Amino acid sequence: MHTELTKTAEKPGPAAAGRDARPASARPPAPEVKPVAAAPLPALSEVKPEPAPPPPEKKPDASHNGKEQLPAPKAFGVKYILIGLLLVLAILLAIYIFPNGCTKEEEKKPAPASAPAPEKKPAPVSLRTIEQCLQYYDRQDYPMALSCFRERADSAEVHDPRAQYELGRIYRDGVIPPKNISLAKFYFGKSAAQAWQGQNNARHALDMLNGNAPAAPKK
Repeated sequence: MHTELTKTAEKPGPAAAGRDARPASARPPAPEVKPVAAAPLPALSEVKPEPAPPPPEKKPDASHNGKEQLPAPKAFGVKYILIGLLLVLAILLAIYIFPNGCTKEEEKKPAPASAPAPEKKPAPVSLRTIEQCLQYYDRQDYPMALSCFRERADSAEVHDPRAQYELGRIYRDGVIPPKNISLAKFYFGKSAAQAWQGQNNARHALDMLNGNAPAAPKK
């Protein structure tokens, strides 16, 4: 068995079979390998850039008579420009037509004349009643009775004939001195000129002061 292993070891392998089995002295010399010299690099100043290719020539369009055709504007921008112009025109037109909130035709129309303000009438004075005046007289409060009768006799709204008659009596009799016959005649005359229950009494009193003495009126 040891002999077989030795023989197996002595057998040359496939790699060893291709080798030269001759001794080194008998072998031919190996060829010399000369190094290949590298080509020298050109200097930077000698490097010339390659020229760029010329741009393609634009052929004139026959529809534009040889003129260069401009690029078409964007439709989006033109749309908003037109809208802005229309808005500006609308504003200017509104300012021209309605400068002060009305048209020119309305401006030419004269303003209607304002109606005159109605005259303010003085508020009617709250007069005392004839009964109150008679109560003053019955209580012998003659100053109050005089002012109360005069208030009703001289009032433009009332012209009370009864108050006028009582004033005539006060001035004739001198209830508040002195007597005043002229004022007594004045108030008797105003009372006699009105149609009321004591009209005949006022006429009789006036006739008595004037010197006429007719028969006393029937009550």
